[in-house]
Amino acid sequence: MTPRSRFWVPVVLAPVLLWVVALALWHVFGALVGLLAGLASATAWLGVHLYCLSRLRVWLSEPERTRPSSAWGAWAEVYARLYHIQQNESRSRSELADGLARFKQTVSLLPDGVVMIGGGLSLEWC
Repeated sequence: MTPRSRFWVPVVLAPVLLWVVALALWHVFGALVGLLAGLASATAWLGVHLYCLSRLRVWLSEPERTRPSSAWGAWAEVYARLYHIQQNESRSRSELADGLARFKQTVSLLPDGVVMIGGGLSLEWC
């Protein structure tokens, strides 16, 4: 199964199954019960997505302090990809900070002063 289908199958399949159940209830118990079941299932499905979205918002407000909570369906892939991006960015930030610290330490050991001039003859560092 491709990543694209792993995303779309749960997104499409779950509401279709909910509506199939609602149609079956319509057929067995009548229109009112079928419509109420369809409305209840659509409302529950929307509630699940809003809940997952609110948990994502909470995690994105402080991604360094917490891990994203577990999710299912399409939300699991969204959470996993965002967590992977956040981890890569954190790792890159740490590597840059380490490199800068090593550079500053090396330059501080030089007996003479150092001036770095960037493009356009602007002073970058001294």
